Amino acid sequence: MNHFIKTSTQRLIVGLIVSTITATAFAQTVISNWKGATWNKSNLYQINDCTLDLSPFSSRSDEKSWYDFIGESYMRIQGIRLEGSCVNGKLEGDFYIEIDAKSESNYDYGKVSTAIWKGKAADGYPVGIIEHRNSFKKDISKLYCIGEAGCYLKFDHAGEAAAKANKPELMKYLNTTNLLTIESCKNSSVPNPNPLRDETTEFFGECQEMRAITGLIIWKQKNTPFDLSCIEDGKHVPLKEILNTGFRNGKLKCLESISALPMGCFKDGYRGQCNAAGEPDGVGFKYTSTSAGIRIEDHNIYAGMFKEGVASGFGTNYHIGRCGMLGCTGAEIYETGYFLSDAKQFDCRNGLLGCLEEKKRRSAALAAENAQRLKAEKEFASLLKSKNPQTMYLAAGSYGRNGDGYKAKQVYEAIISRFPSSSWAVKANDQLNDTKRSNDAESASSQRQYDAQRSNQEAASKSRIECSIRISHCEDSCRPLSGSSKSACWSSCKSLCNQF
Repeated sequence: MNHFIKTSTQRLIVGLIVSTITATAFAQTVISNWKGATWNKSNLYQINDCTLDLSPFSSRSDEKSWYDFIGESYMRIQGIRLEGSCVNGKLEGDFYIEIDAKSESNYDYGKVSTAIWKGKAADGYPVGIIEHRNSFKKDISKLYCIGEAGCYLKFDHAGEAAAKANKPELMKYLNTTNLLTIESCKNSSVPNPNPLRDETTEFFGECQEMRAITGLIIWKQKNTPFDLSCIEDGKHVPLKEILNTGFRNGKLKCLESISALPMGCFKDGYRGQCNAAGEPDGVGFKYTSTSAGIRIEDHNIYAGMFKEGVASGFGTNYHIGRCGMLGCTGAEIYETGYFLSDAKQFDCRNGLLGCLEEKKRRSAALAAENAQRLKAEKEFASLLKSKNPQTMYLAAGSYGRNGDGYKAKQVYEAIISRFPSSSWAVKANDQLNDTKRSNDAESASSQRQYDAQRSNQEAASKSRIECSIRISHCEDSCRPLSGSSKSACWSSCKSLCNQF
């Protein structure tokens, strides 16, 4: 047995004999054969002045960490050995727990297995990466522990539990890379095939000789974060792979550095930076999926800037549709641009600065367009009040020639209303009558075309039905025949409707 506790505060080495447990808790019985140890509640033990809480290792709603590690059947605990230090009645610092249990299943009755956990505790609970092994599975595995919120087999589940508990401070326990390593690697060089102007980076993860290896990169322009990317073994992970390998399968190590980001957090399908209220705010990844049929889903991931819970600013969106057990048959769509309230507003390149410049250009163009529109509206309002019917008549003709029949009609009607005795009123009335006749003729022509098209369609449908009946009668006449004569007869029947 490899013991590693070297502190002197209060050394605990316990051998406990207890009765049968289920998959989730110890049975309610007084612990015997150890002086001073008493049972308080499920998985909670009082050892002199120190409390040992085993509940973080018990089975959870989404993972069976305790039951799976002890074995695949009911077990009878034979003994528990604890080695650690106790501060103010709670386990603190390095610890070692070893449990021996005997199987009571028909399959392997009497077989004894040993499960071992070792790692660190804070305030009585396991925190960080807890190393685990047992004699059933032989290999060494990891648990991600966040104190009183429990231990999990998957990093993502631990992060989601911290977010659900509304305790973002628990995220500090999920730094899978040593904090000193993260700090020393922050300014590491990162692969950058397309450098942008005024661009800098911060790296959160593992490095070698100041070269980023595995972790997350925050990209900045003029010191403003605008994008987040993932690298493994020194290579960029495409957004498509982050969606599939990272979010859908939970097998990207670089995403484990989320907890090392400033204000890093987990929230539903989001991984990235959050504000004090726990909303996505800063840079991050957001994954969503929607049902597109029975066992068919559409998948979407966005990487970039967030503000108060929604995509806002520079970002890239990747979408793949119609995905099932045999793969995806829908189109892959990449979009890079400026987003607002989770919706892309316009295309832009060259990072945040490029988007801001495009936004400024669009704002200037819109302002100019609005100014031109207001000027035209003012001129039109002034025209309707003009005292010169000739000027109004000529302007109406200009509107009509430029395709604005609505304004032309308004001006003609204004001439008739304001100058009924003038010759310009007569001309304006003639123009309105000519326009009406032209519109009526065009409408009649459209109706005739529609009627003719409908008549042709009905005639073609009738012909197809009649031809189908002829083919059916012809084939009936072929049935008494046999061999090549029958085949030739059927071929001739089918040729009756070749025009369709």
